[in-house]
Amino acid sequence: MVGCGELRYQPGTKPPSLLNPTLIIEVLSESTWKHDYSRKLRSCPSIPGLLYYLLLDSQQIGADLFAREPGTLVWTHYSFDQLSDVVPLTALGIELPLAEVYAAVVFGEGDDEAAEAAENPVM
Repeated sequence: MVGCGELRYQPGTKPPSLLNPTLIIEVLSESTWKHDYSRKLRSCPSIPGLLYYLLLDSQQIGADLFAREPGTLVWTHYSFDQLSDVVPLTALGIELPLAEVYAAVVFGEGDDEAAEAAENPVM
């Protein structure tokens, strides 16, 4: 999670639970992806100040970004599946190149693009 401004935490939680995140990033696994795409995704609009919910695939190159237009309830979905793709987090003033996200990830054998990325990381 990323928070901006004054951070507020849920009292009594260990580790502390951020109440006002601006960005939430989830790394999907085979056992959690359904939960992250259903229950967690549906709860995002109720988090005040949340602008981005980013889901990263751990089994292949892939990212799904759900972005809220600041000051609105409108969410837009963007999908990325190429190492050359860059995830725009405009409200935070940053971009997230998938080549950097997956630079050290080795997928199953036969995935030539991911294997090449692991051998030739972008820095």
